[in-house]
Amino acid sequence: MSVQAVILETGETIIADITEAIDKAENKSLGYKLLNPFVINLSYDKAVTDTTGIDGLGQANDAKIDFTPWCPLADVREFRVEHDFCRVIYEAHGKVVELYINAVSHWNEYNVNDQTVETEKTVVSTSMGDNPFSPQPDDSGAFVEMQSTEADGEGGAPFGQTEPPTEGA
Repeated sequence: MSVQAVILETGETIIADITEAIDKAENKSLGYKLLNPFVINLSYDKAVTDTTGIDGLGQANDAKIDFTPWCPLADVREFRVEHDFCRVIYEAHGKVVELYINAVSHWNEYNVNDQTVETEKTVVSTSMGDNPFSPQPDDSGAFVEMQSTEADGEGGAPFGQTEPPTEGA
């Protein structure tokens, strides 16, 4: 896993698990694969006065980091981008990487549907005759002859009847 921050051509800063895609035949880089990219939102709430600074004039800002999914309407969370789309790729601070891993874990918990298969309850068919959707060659009752009805405008017998109904019935 290579979690890195990227400044994109669009100006967004994202964090993702990034790998480089290489064409082995030409030994040429094709671009990057971004897995689970999130936009890094950095907001500064209020200025805090640092009393330990020189003459008490030093100031620090309280910053808040949050993540929003990049391309949130995508069906999969893996993207391939060209080199030119990524302006700067750099190692993110360890705390930011930790926050990112927690965000991905939370996203997967609530947005990815994992299915577990109970193999002891699974019926496995081994031959074509076991398929419930294929006609059974040894089942003589499987073939039903369909006939047109009067509603079809052809004046034939209704489905399942071999002769038209009599007028008294």
